[in-house]
Amino acid sequence: IVTWLCSDDTYLPNSLNTVGDYFNQNPDLDFLYGNVISIDENSKEINKIRNIPFTKLGFLNSIGSIPQPASFYRKTVLTKSNILREDMNFFMDYDLFARMILSGAKFKSISNLLATYRYHNKSKTTNSRSNIKKHNTDRTQLLKLYSKKMGLNYNLVKFSKPFYFTARLIYNIDRYLLRSLNKLKF
Repeated sequence: IVTWLCSDDTYLPNSLNTVGDYFNQNPDLDFLYGNVISIDENSKEINKIRNIPFTKLGFLNSIGSIPQPASFYRKTVLTKSNILREDMNFFMDYDLFARMILSGAKFKSISNLLATYRYHNKSKTTNSRSNIKKHNTDRTQLLKLYSKKMGLNYNLVKFSKPFYFTARLIYNIDRYLLRSLNKLKF
């Protein structure tokens, strides 16, 4: 089982045991991901980020819908999909996961909290918002590319986006309420 953890993030207690047990009990499963806790630079919990169940359309509509620190996959899937593209600055996890989907990997989301995702002023994710035009251009290019490769019409993907946003909103209503009350800075 393969994963990677960025230097700012952490695994939660028992998460690796949970993942190992899940893969052992589900030998046909290729890719497993769980939920994450957002933390600040002092490791203080900001909120929990819950995932909607996996679908290709949901994945395409929600870059970031599979939290990289809480994702685990079989080495065979990684081998079939190649490795991270070093030429990408953002969305390299999304790109890799999309290639895994295209390789036929079987994905599963679980409701367990598995990792933390740290936000602070110097993190790449937080800083990407300062160059939002480049960020959005890269995102749109990947969305068009993988919509086509997955056999989905790009306009259908765009049309369904509000439905997936609503589903994520329902799963994470507490998070969005905090953001709307200006309690979250990102």
